Amino acid sequence: MPPHRLHPYSKLILAAYGIFSVGLLLTCLFIIREVNGILETVDTLYLHPFSVSNAALEAKNTLATIRNDLLYGVLAQDLKKLQDAVDDIPDHDQQFAKFLDIVSSDYLGDTQDVAQVRRVFAQWVPTRSAIIAAAKGGDFDLARRMILDSGTPAYESINQALAVIIEFARNKASALRGQVREQSAQVNRLLYATIFTGFFASFVCGLFVVRHVQRVVSRNEELLRHQATHDPLTRLPNRPLFRDRLALALNVARREKSMVGVLYLDLDRFKAINDILGHEAGDDLLALVADRISHTLRRSDTVARLGGDEFVVLIPDAKDLEEIRRVADKVAVAVNQPALLKGNTVPVRASLGLAAFPGDGDEVDALIASADAAMYRDKPACAHAPADAHRLETTQ
Repeated sequence: MPPHRLHPYSKLILAAYGIFSVGLLLTCLFIIREVNGILETVDTLYLHPFSVSNAALEAKNTLATIRNDLLYGVLAQDLKKLQDAVDDIPDHDQQFAKFLDIVSSDYLGDTQDVAQVRRVFAQWVPTRSAIIAAAKGGDFDLARRMILDSGTPAYESINQALAVIIEFARNKASALRGQVREQSAQVNRLLYATIFTGFFASFVCGLFVVRHVQRVVSRNEELLRHQATHDPLTRLPNRPLFRDRLALALNVARREKSMVGVLYLDLDRFKAINDILGHEAGDDLLALVADRISHTLRRSDTVARLGGDEFVVLIPDAKDLEEIRRVADKVAVAVNQPALLKGNTVPVRASLGLAAFPGDGDEVDALIASADAAMYRDKPACAHAPADAHRLETTQ
């Protein structure tokens, strides 16, 4: 029996299939490389621009704390407050240096930007010391003049230098996000070309890869959006998102003739908890307080972390001031409960300030400032509370 011979057309089809299979394999390998490139770009977006931006913001907050504490002591001519501020300066300087090291290690811009911050800060330190020396010597008028003439300009210079870094980091994040989208589009185009030139099995395989890539990109972009608008420790909205929601609530309140409440909250003696139990315990307390507030609020309310141990609550669409106060009272009761940290029962107390639209302000900044001022007015009351109410007690 003569051997079976393949028809020339069959040979041509098999050869074409072999060429196509090799091309499909090479295309898939190229797609895998592009997907890995996307993931690497997203990792860069996580590790660099946002970490730099957050660290620079924390550095600004730390600097503001130093300046505000000294300013309060000088303006109030309160030597005790001034000494407390001076005692806290080493810790704040260490935190500032730590955040600046993070910026320096991950910053993708000109290294001279970071060097400028260090240089201006180094120039501000002796000015700060001179102000402290004048105030401690009792010459508060001289201290105030030095603050206006040299302290404030130096402080603003540091803030401007940090603002340059923050703006660059955010712009870099936006640019890298555009690269992610462009690479995603390139992968989709390659996949669609493979699908249209293939057969059913190739179509199924290509469609699977398309969906997988789109899910990866979508998940990462959603995570990036969440990181840009939420605090990483407590997962609460951050300051920019809170301001957006407050602005929206004010627009609705103007139209509906309703009220909006802003509750500013600051944990008392939080630094003592960090010093005695460690920063990990402090982080646990912040997360616990965030959870307590979140479970107390209504669905329409928003709680955000502004940084450090400061939180702010938005109470929109309120019928009257009494409704706002009821929500604030619930938050106060929920927060001011003992907490179990590292096996120790620790008393928790917060200073609260409440402001309401329209009585205390009709713009975002005005309302937040009014609530902040009300919170600071609550601080003296906390300071004169019974001693055992503020002593950091721990029980195993």
